[in-house]
Amino acid sequence: MGFDRCSSVGGRWSLDEDHKMGVWKELCANSSRYHMEYSDFPWDAEDKYDGHEKAFGNIYPHCTEIKAYMEAYAKNFDLHKNMQLETEVKSIECNNNGDGGDDSSSSSSSSIGWKVVTTSKDGKNTTHEFDAIVVCNSAQNKAYHPLESKLKEFTGEVIHSKYFTSEKDYKGKRVLIIGGNVSGSEIISILAENGECESVTHSVRKMPYQLQKFTKNDNTCFDDKMFVRFPVWATKIVPDSLATKGLKMTVLEHWPEQCTESLPNCSVGVTPDIRKCGLTISKSYVDDVQNGLFQVKKDLASVNGKMVTFADKTEEEFDVIICATGYEFDMSFLPESVQEKVQVSHPVSGKKVLSLYKNTLVPELDTLAFCGVVNSVGPYFPLAEMQARYISAIWSAKIPRPSVSALQSGADAATEKRLDDSSVLNQFEVATVINEYLGDELGVTPSYAAAMWEPKKYLHGPVYSCFYRINAKAPDGDEAVADMCRKRFEKLIASSPQVLKIEEAKVTG
Repeated sequence: MGFDRCSSVGGRWSLDEDHKMGVWKELCANSSRYHMEYSDFPWDAEDKYDGHEKAFGNIYPHCTEIKAYMEAYAKNFDLHKNMQLETEVKSIECNNNGDGGDDSSSSSSSSIGWKVVTTSKDGKNTTHEFDAIVVCNSAQNKAYHPLESKLKEFTGEVIHSKYFTSEKDYKGKRVLIIGGNVSGSEIISILAENGECESVTHSVRKMPYQLQKFTKNDNTCFDDKMFVRFPVWATKIVPDSLATKGLKMTVLEHWPEQCTESLPNCSVGVTPDIRKCGLTISKSYVDDVQNGLFQVKKDLASVNGKMVTFADKTEEEFDVIICATGYEFDMSFLPESVQEKVQVSHPVSGKKVLSLYKNTLVPELDTLAFCGVVNSVGPYFPLAEMQARYISAIWSAKIPRPSVSALQSGADAATEKRLDDSSVLNQFEVATVINEYLGDELGVTPSYAAAMWEPKKYLHGPVYSCFYRINAKAPDGDEAVADMCRKRFEKLIASSPQVLKIEEAKVTG
C-alpha cells in the first residue's frame, strides 16, 4: 500500500494546489522526455502527446504533460488499487521495542515491523501495520531558508521558490532572486524574458558553470551530451580529479560561453575550479546575461526596508525577494532512533545529509529503504525506477542483500564525500552513476567486453532507462519487457545525434 497526500499521482508533478512543491505554471522539465521515461512505458511525443507550446519542440515536456504521463503510467499498470491519495503519513513507529533494531552484525536480527499512522483529508487518523517501509518523499519536500532571519527587516514580499506560481505574478515589480542552483537560474530567466518585471536581479555567492537545454555547437539536447555511459564508467577507475577535469572539458566544449565578471551587469563570474563553482542547467541564463535582461550581484549583505545592500556595497530597492535557496530532508515522521541512523548534520550548513548505502539501503535495518530521496543531477524517473527494482530484488531474495559491514562501509564513504565542503559537486549525485552502480548489483549493466565490442551502444551513446531492461536473464528479467526495451533502445540510440556523429567520424576517418 502506498500513501500520498496529493490528490493525484506524481508527487511534485501532480500539480496539487494544496501542496506546492516547486513547480510553476510555465515549468518544463530539465530532462528530455526520452531520458526521463520509465523503461517499460515509452513516452513517444508523436504517438501520445500533442505537445505544449512551451515544451521546446516536444523535447522537454511541460509540467502538465508530465502529470498526464504519470497518470497514464498509473492507469496502465493499475496502481491506484494499491494507493491511498489525499492521505498524509503522520508518524511511523517500530513494532518491536521502538529502538529501530539492534547493532549486531547479523542482518536478520534487525528485521522489524512498522506501525504507520495516516491522516485523511477529512482529518481521520488510521493506524496500519507493515512488514517493511519504503520512504519516497523526495529530497525537495521542505524548503531550506537560511536567510530567513536576515530578511525579517525587508518590508516587501519574501517567498521561497517552492511557492513560486507563475511568471505573470510579477508584472511591474522589482524582483530579486537569491540562489544560483537550478530553480534560481530558471526563475531568473523566465522572469527576465517573460515576466514583464520593472527590473530583475540575481544574487549568488558563487557563479556555477551554466548548461543550457540545448548545446551551442550543434543545438542538440544537453542530455545526450552529459549523460553518456563512457564518463560514468570512467568514474569507476579514474581519480576524482581526472573525472572532474573531463567534466569541465565537456561543459566548455558544448557551452564555451560562461558568465564572467567582464560581462556587463555581471559582478560574479565562474572560477577555474568547477568543483567549487558547481554547475546548473537552465533555458538561457548566459544568453540573458549577455543580452542585458538582468544583472548579477555578489551575495546579499544587509536589508533595510526595501533597500538591499550587496557584498560589493551597491544598493538597490526591490518589491519582491524570491529565495531559491534549496531544500532539506524532512524525516520528522520517523522515530528519532531511526532518524539518527539514516542522517547526519552537515558541519557547515547544518542541513541534514542522508547516510545510506547507494542512496537506498539502511545498513542496520533490512525492512527500511529509500527511493527517490536523492539530491540528484540528471533524469529522475529512471533513477527512482532503478532504486525500486533494486529494493524489490533484495526483498524478494532475487539477489542477496550485502552484509551489514559492506552496507555500512558504503554508506560511510558516501557520507564522508557529501560532508566534504571543499566541492560543491559533492552535494549532488549523478543519476546515471547511481543507475550504473545499482545496475551492477542487479546484473543489468553490460560487461566491459560487450562495451568494447559495441562501443556505439555501450560506451558513447546516451544512457536511456530502457537499456537496463534488455537482459531477460537478469534476476528481475521478463522476456516480453526485454524485447520491447531492446527495440526501444535500438530506436533511441540510432537517432541520437551523439552516436550519429561518432558513426560519421568512423566513415570519414
